[in-house]
Amino acid sequence: MPEADTAPKPANGKVGRRRLIKGLAALAVAPWAMMPWRRARAMTQALAAEVAGNSELLLVAGPATGRLAQWAGLLCPLIGPALAAGGTLSWTSVGAADGVTAANQFDAEVSPDGDTAMLLPGTAALAQLVGDPRARFDVGAWVAGFAGVSSTIVMGRLPLTQLPTSKPLVVLAADPGGVDLPTLLGLSLLGYNVTPVTPEALAANPSDALLSGKIDVATLSNAAVSEAPRWQSSGLVPLFTLGTIGEDGTLGPDPKFPATPTLEDLLAAKGVDPTRPLPTAWRAIASAKQLSLGLVLPQLTPASRVAQWRLACAASIASLSVQAAAAAESLRLATQPTAAMIMASITAPAPAQLELHQWLANRLGWRPS
Repeated sequence: MPEADTAPKPANGKVGRRRLIKGLAALAVAPWAMMPWRRARAMTQALAAEVAGNSELLLVAGPATGRLAQWAGLLCPLIGPALAAGGTLSWTSVGAADGVTAANQFDAEVSPDGDTAMLLPGTAALAQLVGDPRARFDVGAWVAGFAGVSSTIVMGRLPLTQLPTSKPLVVLAADPGGVDLPTLLGLSLLGYNVTPVTPEALAANPSDALLSGKIDVATLSNAAVSEAPRWQSSGLVPLFTLGTIGEDGTLGPDPKFPATPTLEDLLAAKGVDPTRPLPTAWRAIASAKQLSLGLVLPQLTPASRVAQWRLACAASIASLSVQAAAAAESLRLATQPTAAMIMASITAPAPAQLELHQWLANRLGWRPS
């Protein structure tokens, strides 16, 4: 075990970049972190950052072999030099792919000096919204650098007007409290009774399961949205999208599916008040699901440093290599001010979260473990 670090902490209880790096290096030899990839990657990145005196650090949610790690490898060589002439941006992977561990560490340990940012998926915010006890961070306090947003379309075996209301709709959902929650809650707000079924319970792929009537509804997002035209040509029906936040900050149609109504369109047609707790919670979880990756800084980061990061992010995501990677995942990359609006949309007030927790428990029998 490493010796305890007795150096004084800053007054706010947070640590600077060098202290954080040393802590990450210590994690590499902790008993629970003895997997070879974690030990090797964390130590390599930590030591590299310690040696490079003028480098910033990017905490990356998930394993070193994960999707966001690949994004980090693409982004860091572009963002680093844009932050400062000759500067570098080192990165280290933290925790599991859902981003909860990284977000906890970011909130608890990172000093708002502008030297450390975090790259994470919206599933971390989703965990906080559904009341996951592991999530001990404040999403609303983060300062957005940029956001990568996925398209999502909900498909049915029949149009909404022909789907049964007298019996539960069978909805494909890997985890009722996970990324398929916006589909389940959205259909419930439209007046349908929903029953989730996991992919493992099906003996067919989703499109065949829909066509055969084994399920009524399934969701396509990220790179899988490219399957939507094929599904539609086989007779399946687009029901609604989760919409998107446009450059003007307003909610609107998904640019990939401009002719398909958003759930807010359908709720407005039914006279549902969008400011009620459950519709408010729905928008937050829908935005969290669609946030495929986001770069954020701590609250109270100096405005000059925030500006540097945002300019560096804007320059990096304009590159052809980043644009190609985004296209491969069907992502829309947003800079300021849209990124800040997207990040703000993944938060919900306490009454909305409470009603969401009650709906999950009472309607689906689901509670966070």
